[in-house]
Amino acid sequence: MSPEVAKPPAPAAPKAPPRRKPPKQFAMIDENGCTGCEACVQFCPVDCIRLLPGTKDPNVNKICRINLDLCIGCELCVKPCPWETIYMLPFAEALELNESQAWQAEDHKEQTFADAFPVS
Repeated sequence: MSPEVAKPPAPAAPKAPPRRKPPKQFAMIDENGCTGCEACVQFCPVDCIRLLPGTKDPNVNKICRINLDLCIGCELCVKPCPWETIYMLPFAEALELNESQAWQAEDHKEQTFADAFPVS
């Protein structure tokens, strides 16, 4: 019988490199119009759109959110949205809106970006 050798731990997932400069614009989703159909998800080249569970029931009224840390502002998600709820905002406006949405989510005990996009 050969002795068992302990396997080394799996390497951590690589982190995204820091951006050289921020994008000029970000994609934003009007959460009041989003149905969670995920039509936009398949067009995102950086996989920054996630489906979040509903606030009252995790299986009902799901919505999509964009992780601005990953969004590159390419606009590829805008056109395929059947509800026309995705729009582009200049960098500063998008960050300000993102902060207010996080505050609202925290205030209403909803899921925040940190919950949807955990840091590895």
